[in-house]
Amino acid sequence: MLNEEIVYGGLCALASVYPTHVPEFAFFTTYDHTTWRDSRSVRSIWKRVRSTSFWTRRVILVPIHDVNHWMLAIVRPQEARIDILDSLADDKLWEEHAKHTADMMTALFHEAEAVHDIQLDIPTPWVAAPLEVEALQTSNYRDCGVWVLVVAAALLKGKQSTGLSDDEIPAFRRFLYHAIATLGPST
Repeated sequence: MLNEEIVYGGLCALASVYPTHVPEFAFFTTYDHTTWRDSRSVRSIWKRVRSTSFWTRRVILVPIHDVNHWMLAIVRPQEARIDILDSLADDKLWEEHAKHTADMMTALFHEAEAVHDIQLDIPTPWVAAPLEVEALQTSNYRDCGVWVLVVAAALLKGKQSTGLSDDEIPAFRRFLYHAIATLGPST
């Protein structure tokens, strides 16, 4: 099971490995989503995410941690769309997190408008759906965080989804380990 530091470090490593489309993306942390879910405090989240200029990005990636399970919200503001990657395909769970994500994004877009005194086309209502990945459905909680990073890698490469199969996860884990290791120590 991956922790938040590894998931976020993995996103950073993947962004350095696949830099071409990075300017189109904003990366949130699972802490941002959890803070919103637990407190609905837009000001505290705004302080953490404003530097991403998320309101100018085509895609916003929001890793979500729920108990012992990782999911990924793929927010596409220009399409008013939120796709939720849930490797366990739990309908109730992805719907709940899609709603939290939509509420958080709407509040943050309103905050961006107010702070920057700009007019944004704020998506409402958001359309949410599970991300359809043919090969993806795992029966274990061990690989869900890895699947989050597999899909993030595909998106960063400019693809809509991944063609990786469950059998290829060990090789992706090794690739990810080396990608994170090349980032070096944080300062």
